[in-house]
Amino acid sequence: MIIQSYRQDIIFLRALSILLVIFFHFDLLFFTSGYVGVDVFFVVSGYVITNKIFKECVTETFSFTGFYTSRIRRLFPALLTVLLITTLLAIVFLSSSSLKSYGLSLFFSSLSLGNIYFWSESGYFEISALYKPLLHTWSLAVEEQFYLIWPVLFYLIFKYCRNWIVVLLVVMTTLSIILVVVSFFEVLIVDRLSQFYLLPFRIYEFLFGAVIVFFTRKRKSNFLFIFGVSLIVFCSVGLFSISDEYLRLLSALGASICIYSRSGLGNRLGTMNSVSWLGSRSYSLYLIHWPLWFFFFYYFQSALSLDIKLFLFVFLALLSELLYRFVETKFRYSKGISVERLLTLTVAISILGLLLYFFNGFPERVEDKKNRIVDYATKYKDAINPNLNDANIGKLLLVGESHSTHFVNLLRGYYNKKGYLVDNVAVSGCVPVVDTFVVNSVNDYEVDKRQDNCKRFNRFKLRSLLKEYDGVILSARWSLYTEDSISSFESLEERTFRLVDLSFNGKEGLSSEKSQSVFELAMRNWVEELSSIKKPVLLMGQVPPLGIDLRDCIGAPWKSITDCEPMLKRTVIKDRFRTHMELFYRLDLLYPSVVFADSFSLLCGSNSILKCPLFIEDVFLYRDDDHINMRASEHLVNLYRPPLDRFFNVLKEHEHSITRNK
Repeated sequence: MIIQSYRQDIIFLRALSILLVIFFHFDLLFFTSGYVGVDVFFVVSGYVITNKIFKECVTETFSFTGFYTSRIRRLFPALLTVLLITTLLAIVFLSSSSLKSYGLSLFFSSLSLGNIYFWSESGYFEISALYKPLLHTWSLAVEEQFYLIWPVLFYLIFKYCRNWIVVLLVVMTTLSIILVVVSFFEVLIVDRLSQFYLLPFRIYEFLFGAVIVFFTRKRKSNFLFIFGVSLIVFCSVGLFSISDEYLRLLSALGASICIYSRSGLGNRLGTMNSVSWLGSRSYSLYLIHWPLWFFFFYYFQSALSLDIKLFLFVFLALLSELLYRFVETKFRYSKGISVERLLTLTVAISILGLLLYFFNGFPERVEDKKNRIVDYATKYKDAINPNLNDANIGKLLLVGESHSTHFVNLLRGYYNKKGYLVDNVAVSGCVPVVDTFVVNSVNDYEVDKRQDNCKRFNRFKLRSLLKEYDGVILSARWSLYTEDSISSFESLEERTFRLVDLSFNGKEGLSSEKSQSVFELAMRNWVEELSSIKKPVLLMGQVPPLGIDLRDCIGAPWKSITDCEPMLKRTVIKDRFRTHMELFYRLDLLYPSVVFADSFSLLCGSNSILKCPLFIEDVFLYRDDDHINMRASEHLVNLYRPPLDRFFNVLKEHEHSITRNK
């Protein structure tokens, strides 16, 4: 076996992997699955670290102190520098609630536990992930956890089982792959977030690299190298409907093939100036790229234009060069700062994170008026209780998802006084139309559960529930299921909700056109069915979205309240609402028992305004980016009175009709 020395093809793989990750996060070109660049990083790390440890074990120069010291000097100076600068920017820019969350992420990220923190928080592709400036540190945490355990384990294998080292590595790699593949098929009770974030489900990638150390080719193969690179690129472009678990596995395999090939082509590519620059600065590029993108996105509060993305790319190159020259390389070999001081600084940064968390993001940074608005909007969540008395003569069912719940105070405030109870049944992520359910193109674990709940509710429970009610009120975030996107940042996420019927088998395309077709047909049939059984229907139109989360806009120290008006123009919102608004107006005209409450027209008013309002009669409307708060819901009764009056009259007519028939 030949112990490998410095290899330029490794530089090429690092350059390729960092480009894929940056293209993915910056939403450039067509690398919609560019996150697999991280998997390439892991394979390279497994190879490089194992090769280094093995070489030192053979020459009897290995020491745990030397290994961990070199890793700390290699990783910590640049990481701590980025954490400090990011924290200063966070204090200046972030709202109190976001800074509080940031503080907790800073604590865990500085202690190499970022993957565990973000695993407990939410998914990598959730909208909320856009508001986490340290999200990218999850992969550094996985790598550092590997560095912590692997030298000890490998040294013990080398010392006591040297003749069996290859066999043991192959067995370990095989077992780790089996664990991951079994988890793919949900034989184990392991959600996909765990598979993404946690080391046990990633260690096979490091072991791929480790095994290659002991399988050195005597002949170089450009064909294998090209095949491996092609496999990585294939996984990164997301042309086919392959789940991200398999993309990770295939991209790791592709990186392993590249390293195994010992290709002369790979070495020549790695010596190119641009490739060599990217590869050698890949760590600095990775550390900076996500916080840089985050703060630009946070400033503009909208999807970034192409020219801004290109500027970011150039700015990223400049900042990475500075970090590489004056921090990463300077302290890697210099004795100017000791390991003890680096560890002390790490502890200090982690304590700073706890202070940000326990002091609630220091709300004193923000003027009192803005804090009061955020508190008012987010803490007032109580719904009006039904008025249970002898005057009640009927019952109404409000059904949908969270966009039905935020109308509870509005509807009870009106109909309780008219003698009707209003019960609310909300099923997360579910359009209240029988024989339909919501699916997702990424199909993450949480959406899977909501999909099953929605399917069961719409197929088996919704019809039976209606038997005891005099009328039904349907409400949902309709446009989320009929359009490609509805807010300024949804195009940046990988989720795409679609409405399908019971014939859906998971193999057909999930286009917005197909979803619109299912929505229109299913809604028509559902209204027809309700009309035939004498159940009047009130269709609640969708509330216009802000396009931003109010807590991160109004709560930001550097923004004024007027800066937080809806980022989407009135004409854009109306266009995005067109599908459900046109259908609901047609149903309102076609069926005497159907009333459409057009929230867009009621809340946005005259065509002369450019943006929908934040306040109505000095009452702040929103709870987050697209829900009204409960206090506003209660206040809006008078504004919604015309369609509510119409629906009440329909209910009375049906009541008299039933009485006459008896």
